Amino acid sequence: MNVGLPGTGIGGMFFVISALLTLPIELARFCAGRSSTARLKLALRHAAIALAMIGVLTLSFWGLRAAVAATRGQTHARGTAVTHVLPIAPVLLTLVVLAAILLAAYLHHVVRGVRQATPSDER
Repeated sequence: MNVGLPGTGIGGMFFVISALLTLPIELARFCAGRSSTARLKLALRHAAIALAMIGVLTLSFWGLRAAVAATRGQTHARGTAVTHVLPIAPVLLTLVVLAAILLAAYLHHVVRGVRQATPSDER
């Protein structure tokens, strides 16, 4: 949820998690004969994009640490609380917000499903 950091927002985080979880599921389906080569290739492609996003974000944070250390006259970024918080805080905040949204959507689905079942049972 930071402006200027693609991949750390809710949509980017959802894509990364979904792409990385889809790969083993699709691989198991492919081995069981319940999937096609095209679907497996698509899952591999999405996982590669997700891993590239993680790599670029990691390099961005390392660069940010180096820039903060350079402005403070340090040779390395260790020992400062600010540089240790930078990569963790936005990711955790985004994960918490994403989890809250997914939980709310699931609860809405459960409640809506119960409400729809009630009128049909009375008929």
